Amino acid sequence: MVQEKSPSAASFDPVDQTGRKKVRKRDAGNDCIQPGTQFKVIAFDIGQVIVPFDWASVEAGFAGRTGSSLAEVSAAMKKLAKIGYENGKVGTAEFLAELNRLLKSDITREEFTFFWNVSFRECREMVPIVEELARSNRLFALSNTNPEHYDYLNDVLNVYRHFEYRIFSHEVGVMKPEQGIYREVIKYTGRAVRKRDVLFIDDKPDFVFGARRYGFSAIQFTTPQSFARRLKEIGLLS
Repeated sequence: MVQEKSPSAASFDPVDQTGRKKVRKRDAGNDCIQPGTQFKVIAFDIGQVIVPFDWASVEAGFAGRTGSSLAEVSAAMKKLAKIGYENGKVGTAEFLAELNRLLKSDITREEFTFFWNVSFRECREMVPIVEELARSNRLFALSNTNPEHYDYLNDVLNVYRHFEYRIFSHEVGVMKPEQGIYREVIKYTGRAVRKRDVLFIDDKPDFVFGARRYGFSAIQFTTPQSFARRLKEIGLLS
């Protein structure tokens, strides 16, 4: 059995705020970026920004497969959020074994792949926005994720095609909003990029604040339409 560990940061949705004080969306939305500001790197969160998903359908799939109630699946997922799947402490095989133990089930790896990724899709409205930004900016992916989600988004949806460099929590062993994951951006670019040269995009207020505390500018993503409108106000989008 995998021993539970206290998470030092976020975990997969919808329990990625576990153990941390939420910040107000109203505060996160005030990015204070002046029109005409230029950036050398724009770093994007992936989930709910580039790739919308519905966690309820994920839990419903596991409930239907195992005969468990939604409450039982939700409780199992909250426990699983603590074992380190998204910071690289356990792999998919260990994660699935613990899921099967908690639900008293025999989900196969193939079934897990299907249910775990069932609601993912690429946001069509974001594609032209990201493509335009990529023509004049270096784009990075900066995501709290896990091996199974990474493989699906890369191999099936090919969403990482937009990004020059990709920083994933399960690979670097640190998660948003910990300062170490934002530091990876500067670590990769070296002296060519300073903190003030980076713009970070995320839907979660506390991840936005984490980036700002580190020294990045950051915009909280809500919808493609409002995001495009804000980029046009700044002058980053035509």
